[in-house]
Amino acid sequence: MENKILKKGKGRSRIEVKPSEVEMLIILERQHLLSTSQLFRYYTELCFGKSHSYAFKNRMRKFEDFKLIKSAKFAEGFDGDRFKYYTLGSAGIELLQEKGHLSDDYNKNRMYSHLNKKNVQHFLMTQEVVLRIMAAGMARLSTSMHKTKGLSLKMISLSPAEHPYERWVPKASGTFNRNNKGAAHARAASYTRSSSSKSEMGFTSTMIKPDWIMKRTFEDTNNTRVINIELDTGTEQWPQIIDKIWRYCYVAEENKDAFHVVAFVMPDETYSLRNKYGDRSQRLQNMNISLNSDTKLQERLKEVGLIVVFESLKNIGYLLASALEPEIFMED
Repeated sequence: MENKILKKGKGRSRIEVKPSEVEMLIILERQHLLSTSQLFRYYTELCFGKSHSYAFKNRMRKFEDFKLIKSAKFAEGFDGDRFKYYTLGSAGIELLQEKGHLSDDYNKNRMYSHLNKKNVQHFLMTQEVVLRIMAAGMARLSTSMHKTKGLSLKMISLSPAEHPYERWVPKASGTFNRNNKGAAHARAASYTRSSSSKSEMGFTSTMIKPDWIMKRTFEDTNNTRVINIELDTGTEQWPQIIDKIWRYCYVAEENKDAFHVVAFVMPDETYSLRNKYGDRSQRLQNMNISLNSDTKLQERLKEVGLIVVFESLKNIGYLLASALEPEIFMED
C-alpha cells in the first residue's frame, strides 16, 4: 500500500499526496515549467501514476488550492495555442524540503519567477524535447525485453543556468571574439583553448548557453555523454547557427573527458496542431549541406570530438535517448 503524505490546508482541509505525485513535483522543480499535457505525461509515463486526462486536470486544480503548484495561462491569438502551465508552489517546495529533496535554504523566489518567463512558448517547446527523450528511454525500458532486468534511466536533466559553460578571459586579451583575427578562420582561433590561468587578472565569460542539457555518466567507466539542446524555430540564419557550433567546439575541447553532442531541434506539428510549422525537411537538408561543406569547421569538429545533429521534434526522442542510454536500445 502506498505511503501517502498528508498536507494541511486552510482550516481543517487536508490533501493526501501519493509517492508518484511527489516524484512528479520533483520533476516539476527540475524542469522549472511544464504545461498540463507535459506534466500529465511525466506523471503517467515516468512516475508510473495512474490517471486519466480529465481527472488529472481536476487533481492539479486541487494541488493549486493547497499551493503545491502555481499556474499561469498562455493564450496566443484567436486561433493560436491556449494552455495552462505550472511551476512549484510554496507548499510543494516545503513538502520536498521535508522529504529531503530540496535544501532548507532553497530560493523560493527563483521558482516563482519562472512563471514570468518572457518566451514561455520557446521554453515549453524545449521542455517537450526533454520529455520526449526521457519518455523514449522509459518506453524502451518498459518493453518485455527489459522488464525483468531491473534497469532504470540513468540520464539526468540539467538547467543551463545551473550547469554553465564559462571561460576565463584574461583582462589584457579582451573578449574572445577579438583574439587572433588573422587566422585562416577567425572562429577557429576564437574558440580554441586558452593557456591562461585563473590567477591572472580577468573575468569569467559565458561561452554558450544551451536551451537545455541532458547528461549521462557511465558508472563503470566514469565516461560522460552530454547533449546540448538548441531549439531551432527557423528565426536564426546560418551565420548565427554556425557561430553557436564554433562555441560548442570550445566547450567540447575544454571538457575532453565527455562525449559532446549539440542537437538543433525543429518543432513540428507533433507539438501543436494549432501552430503551422510546415515542412521542415528543406531547412534540415540545407543545414546539413552547409555544415558538411565547411571544411574548416569539419576539421575542428573532428579535432574536439563534437557531434552536430539537425533533426525535427518527431524524430528526436528515440535518436537522443539511444545516444544517452545505448545499452537499453541494444537488441538481445
